[in-house]
Amino acid sequence: MTLENAVNEVVKRVKETEEIAQELDVPSDMTRYDDKLDQLIERIECLEIVIVN
Repeated sequence: MTLENAVNEVVKRVKETEEIAQELDVPSDMTRYDDKLDQLIERIECLEIVIVN
């Protein structure tokens, strides 16, 4: 599994968790991690560019 695939899987699971929480009308703490996940994805994309080149 590539690093990008791993990140995509984490993002997918976070979104699923949020959807379940919304269906159950339970507040999700995961929403505060959205910015951190976006930053992580950006860093991974930059690393992949460096590795490929």
